[in-house]
Amino acid sequence: AQMISAIGIAQTIGMIGLGYVGDRSWMNVNVCYSACMVVCGISVLLMPVLVSSYIGLLLVCIIFGFTFASSFSFTPSILVSIVDLDDFTCAYGLVLLVQGVGMIAGPPIAGAIYEMTLRWDNAFYFAGVFVALSGVASYLIEFCEKREKGSDSDVSETKRTNLIH
Repeated sequence: AQMISAIGIAQTIGMIGLGYVGDRSWMNVNVCYSACMVVCGISVLLMPVLVSSYIGLLLVCIIFGFTFASSFSFTPSILVSIVDLDDFTCAYGLVLLVQGVGMIAGPPIAGAIYEMTLRWDNAFYFAGVFVALSGVASYLIEFCEKREKGSDSDVSETKRTNLIH
């Protein structure tokens, strides 16, 4: 129960802190999100390793909660940088749908991994790898977008102006 509470508290702080930092003009939200997802995946990978150490597991849970908060704080900003504002609500709905499918499918997949290997560790390794890969994939979107546009900005000035007004 203490680990779940630590995750929740860290996630609340992360949503506020990352939301504030993500709103700064110097912050590239896409890159920060990618880094957070990679660190989040690594924290999930480390959970089975640190399960015997209370302090180690607590630290990893705090890191997980804080970095996972980026998926809530940064998703709208990232979507605005990818799609037009007219398509934002549809795109956000699709993102929430995909996240929901992952949340519904995750526990049965973890159970199937346990039944095949008789070890819960492997379910954490599987999840950690895919969370980290999502960070790598989101960075590749940023990389391809920069190459295509030849620009360093994460949100065009027109989109930023429309979002503010």
